[in-house]
Amino acid sequence: MTRQRATILEIIRKQPVHYTAEEIYEIAKTRHPGMSFATVYNNLHALERDEMIRRITAEDGSSRYDRSFAP
Repeated sequence: MTRQRATILEIIRKQPVHYTAEEIYEIAKTRHPGMSFATVYNNLHALERDEMIRRITAEDGSSRYDRSFAP
């Protein structure tokens, strides 16, 4: 697992809220200043595919990410 992917997973696992990709990006870039939004977006999809997180749709229609499936 790359450092960037591990950071994204940690952000999702350690908070009781469901962040959007943009919110995750804002937090992640403080730890990895060179990280792009595309990197966050692609890693979110990979983590979802690998069933480490899940994407949920909020009432406002936005995609948010949940730590379910994660031990």
